[in-house]
Amino acid sequence: MNHGICNSCFKSNTSYGCLICNIFYIFETSDYDLNLEERKAKYRNSNYILCEECNNEIFKGDFYCTYCYNEETDIIKKGHMKFGSSFKILDCNLNLEERRAEYMNYDGILCEKCNNEIDKWYYCCAYCYYKETDIIKKGHIKFGPKFGIFKTSDYNLDLKERRKKYMNYDNILCEECNYYNEETDFIKKAYMKYEYEYVKYSNEIDKWDCYCTYCYDKETDVIKKRHMKFGPKFEFGIFKTSDYNLDLKERITEYMNYDSILCEKCNNKIEDWYYYCTCCYDKETDVIKKGHMKFGPKFKFGIFKTSDYNLDLKERRAEYMNYDSILCEKCNNGIDNFGYYYCAYCYDKETDVIKKNHMKFGPDFKFFNTFDYNLNLEERKAKYEKYDIVVCEKCNQGINKHNYYCTRCYNKETDIIKKGHMKFGSDFKIFNTFDNNLNLEERKAKYEKYDIVVCEKCNNEIDKQYYNCNYCYNNNQMIINRCKVCFIGNNDDCCSFYELKQFLENFSKWINENNVFIESKIEISDYDLDEDDRRVKYKNFDYIL
Repeated sequence: MNHGICNSCFKSNTSYGCLICNIFYIFETSDYDLNLEERKAKYRNSNYILCEECNNEIFKGDFYCTYCYNEETDIIKKGHMKFGSSFKILDCNLNLEERRAEYMNYDGILCEKCNNEIDKWYYCCAYCYYKETDIIKKGHIKFGPKFGIFKTSDYNLDLKERRKKYMNYDNILCEECNYYNEETDFIKKAYMKYEYEYVKYSNEIDKWDCYCTYCYDKETDVIKKRHMKFGPKFEFGIFKTSDYNLDLKERITEYMNYDSILCEKCNNKIEDWYYYCTCCYDKETDVIKKGHMKFGPKFKFGIFKTSDYNLDLKERRAEYMNYDSILCEKCNNGIDNFGYYYCAYCYDKETDVIKKNHMKFGPDFKFFNTFDYNLNLEERKAKYEKYDIVVCEKCNQGINKHNYYCTRCYNKETDIIKKGHMKFGSDFKIFNTFDNNLNLEERKAKYEKYDIVVCEKCNNEIDKQYYNCNYCYNNNQMIINRCKVCFIGNNDDCCSFYELKQFLENFSKWINENNVFIESKIEISDYDLDEDDRRVKYKNFDYIL
């Protein structure tokens, strides 16, 4: 036994362990078969890593020997050293989508020509792209073989002809500006791209627009700009400042035959459903001038005063229905004259729920309190029918005056007892599924004292004639032809006694409530009476059978 000798390196150590073995790990040649994550896991506890082959230190961020890597000339071996087995050589004959599909699962991609690593976001070699001066080869590096060069002469084509010419290309490059050829800095050139992949490069040509937006933006002559965008057959009109004196119909008549309309002042396009320059409109701060630009000299606008919130919706409509536009007195924002006639901007800023509802509905609104769910429908109706608007105390939503409960809170509630309480009040009962085993008399005895009976299964109201749930009955194919009373016999001949009895009870009740006179036999002499005598005889009865 050799005390004081390390069993691994056979060198002297201390009682605390070998200083050498605790610090250095040897990166073996076989470790190049591991990917980056596996290398990290293997050497995560090491302070230093030495290359087995050249004895140089290996940087823990790379986990490969950069000295051996730089000495190696074979691209396959270099890729193997850097990425392990999960790497691939870039094929520039694929388009961008094909490259993504081909290489997305590899840890590394190398350029076959220069051995540099390929950025997996762009899937092209920025170094080779920068060095290349030929536009065709540059396009091939970036997009693959399926791309086209948009020539300056193509501006003589109209939009349809351009789209037809370039419809089969994946990408289109501008012949004139060629992706910022004026930029010489490699880093800037390599990363002159937008952040998101679905956005085009600064001067790549969009297949739908079919013109170079970079060249278009650089051009200052409005005629040339229009020619670039629409071709030689394009007809455009200049919307003059004096045209704001026209109303909308006159503007439409003036410019309806033009392909496009440009603002005389700012040279921006005017959309032909507005017929005013939105850019100039947004810059304008004077509300009178804004209205004049939008509607013309006959423009009529009203100022919605703070005191108008005391009007209800009908009164607000009557007040402002003839105005082209309505502006808020407080914030100068436009007010929607198709809805509730209130300022949405001020409404959103307001935090007090009472004031918000006053703005939206006027003074004649009422909060539906949570404890009002203890009332039945008639009691709720009596309490709230005089108010135009009823608002839920809890969620601040309007309550339908037909239901008198908040449907939003009702739909959010999951407890069937609470849902029934919200919908029907406190005097309701849940019809249990096992109550279907009771006959009609037993069901009636159990539930007749309740105003509302609700099905446990579907939460619908129970039919109190048969004391069963019509919804469950009609949607259950197993019992749809069974007797509604006992669910056993056939509907045609089962439990007819109960139906007859129920009919007679209802009929008797109707007679008593409506003061109907029943005479078992009407004497023939009544027909001998004239009309006045008949009226005198039966004047105290509501109905005569």
